[in-house]
Amino acid sequence: MAKQRAQTRGQMRALDRRAFLKRAAGQAAGAALAPLLAACSAPAILRPAAKRVVLVRFGGGVRFRDVFADQNSCLAPHLRHLSESGTLFAEMWNDHLTRHDAATLYLLTGRYGARLDDNGKGAENVRELSAAPTLFEVFRRARGAPRMKALAAGTPDQSSHPSYGAPFCALTFGREGAAARAASISGDPSLGSTPHVAMANDRLARIVARVGPTPVSPDLKRRNFEAAVKEDLASVVPEVPELAPVIHAALVDRLLADRPYVPPEDADHWLADLALRALASYRPDLAVIAFSTPDLAHRGAWRSYAAAVKQIDIHVHMLWRFLETDPYYRGRTLLLVTSDCGRGDERIDRHLEPFADPAHRRVFLVAAGAGARSGLVVTERRQQVDVGVTAAAVLGCALPDAEGSLLAEIAT
Repeated sequence: MAKQRAQTRGQMRALDRRAFLKRAAGQAAGAALAPLLAACSAPAILRPAAKRVVLVRFGGGVRFRDVFADQNSCLAPHLRHLSESGTLFAEMWNDHLTRHDAATLYLLTGRYGARLDDNGKGAENVRELSAAPTLFEVFRRARGAPRMKALAAGTPDQSSHPSYGAPFCALTFGREGAAARAASISGDPSLGSTPHVAMANDRLARIVARVGPTPVSPDLKRRNFEAAVKEDLASVVPEVPELAPVIHAALVDRLLADRPYVPPEDADHWLADLALRALASYRPDLAVIAFSTPDLAHRGAWRSYAAAVKQIDIHVHMLWRFLETDPYYRGRTLLLVTSDCGRGDERIDRHLEPFADPAHRRVFLVAAGAGARSGLVVTERRQQVDVGVTAAAVLGCALPDAEGSLLAEIAT
C-alpha cells in the first residue's frame, strides 16, 4: 500500500500540505485525489465529484487585496467567506497580457498563445486565441450535448477553429442578427456597450416608443408591455431562440419597474438577472458568467470601483445560494470564481502596465461546492490557464493544445 501511494504521488502534482494542515485540521491528510484517466484521444483527466461547472469571471481588473483584505476593508465579504468554506488559490497569476479580452480567452482556452516580447507586447495573441476551441465547444463536442447545456453570459462562446465553431456554440445573450454572427470573438466591447447590454437597450427603446405613455392601472400596464415585448421579439428574433422566453421575462420585469435603460454601472446586474433566469430555465451543465463593471475604475473613481466589486459579490452570493438549493445543481456542481487581471496599487484606474506593479498580474481562484476541499489555502504559484484546463477535466473533456495544468487540489 505504501508503494502504491508513493507511485500515485509521483503521478500527481504536489499539494500544498502546509496550508492544508493549517486550515483543514480534522481532514484526512491523505485525502485521495481522483485517479487520472488515460484517454486515447485526450490527455489524462480527473474524475471529481462534480458533474457540472459554473465559472465566474469576477469583474474586469480586481485587486486581490480588495477581495481578501481583513473584514474592515474587504469589498467582497461573501466571496471571502465562501473561500473559507472552499479552496482558495491565493497565488494565481496571469503571466501574460493583462487585458480583459485576452485574459478571458486564457480562461476559456487554457492557453496563453503567442509569447510576449521584451516590452510586454503581444497584440497578435488575441487573434491566435480566437482560433483556439473554447471550453463550450470542447464540452459540447465531447459530450454530444445540446446547446442549452452550455451557457455563455457576457463571454465569447465559439472559435474560428475548423473542427469546432458555430455547430458547438453555447446559449449566449451576446449575439443577435447577421452583423453579430459575422463578428469575431476577438476583442472585448467597452463597458456599457457589451452585446447583452446593447441588445437590451435597443429593445427597451423600441418597446417604450411602441407603447407610448403607460396607463395608471398596473394590470393594463403589464398587458401593454407583455404584448409589446412579444411583438418586438417576433420582429427581431434573437440568434439563440431558446433564450427568447428568458429575455421576454427579464425585459417585462425591468419595464414594470420603470427602468427602460441599462446604464453602464448596471450592466452586471442585468447580466446576473439573465444568467440566473437561464440557469433556472435550462439547467446547463456548463455556465460561464463574465462580470465587468469594476472596470469603471478607469474613470479614476474609487467609489465606482468599490461599488462594482461589492455588487458582484452580492451576485456571486445569490448564484451560490441558487446552486446550493436547486435540486439539479445541489451537491453536483463546482463553482469557480476568478478574475481576469488585477489592478495596480499606484492608481485606481490602471491595470495595463504589468511590469510596473505585480498587482496587475495577481489574480485569484475560489473553488466551492462538489469536488472542492473545505478550508484549504493553496499558496503555491499557479497560472490562470490552469483554470480552463481544470474546468474541462471536471466535465470529462480536454482543451486541445492547452498550456495549463490540472489543479489537483480541487479533486476528491
